[in-house]
Amino acid sequence: MLLPKLEEIKKIRIQLGVTKTVLAKQLEKNKTKVSRMLLYMIEEKNHSPNYKIAEDIFGALHEIENNQKNKGITAGEICAKDLVTVRCNEKVITAKKRMGQQGKYTHLPVLDVTRECVGLITSNSILKNPNAVKVEDAMEGRPTIINEDMVITEGIEALLSNTQSCILVSHRNSSKIMGIIVAWDLIPNKESMKHNWKRKGQKRV
Repeated sequence: MLLPKLEEIKKIRIQLGVTKTVLAKQLEKNKTKVSRMLLYMIEEKNHSPNYKIAEDIFGALHEIENNQKNKGITAGEICAKDLVTVRCNEKVITAKKRMGQQGKYTHLPVLDVTRECVGLITSNSILKNPNAVKVEDAMEGRPTIINEDMVITEGIEALLSNTQSCILVSHRNSSKIMGIIVAWDLIPNKESMKHNWKRKGQKRV
């Protein structure tokens, strides 16, 4: 079996919203002893584990992901699907128009010619680059992208602690973007209390 690259361990763990301690406990449950410190060293590229340990780590992450299925709210359920995008070679003035005069949209995913997301242009990034003519000259780096089946965990919520942040949501088994999540989407009683969250202890943002 061809395993993902080792740098994917940290990425997957964060997307799942689990700590190194939780991952270490899952590994121990699976009869593999990997300490939190060793996980840290692997994630920071200070240690290269043997194939068996790497296989066990990815296996534990897969189990955690499966355990999260059918629990809580998924990204696909709460993301805004009326997605407005802009191309990197379009003009900043075009992005401003798509955001709307009343600032209806504050984050626009930037797509390349293949419609892959390469960055994000926001009202803030435009203000920080007043002389930019093209979108690619005013855009920020690509935001976090999660799969539509990903359950919203505290780890994912933390990525939206800054109201200027957002998370993009991709289609199942695809890198194509289907929606966007901002802090507002995590508020349980938005839309006149019609959106009832089932996950216990859901925080207001």
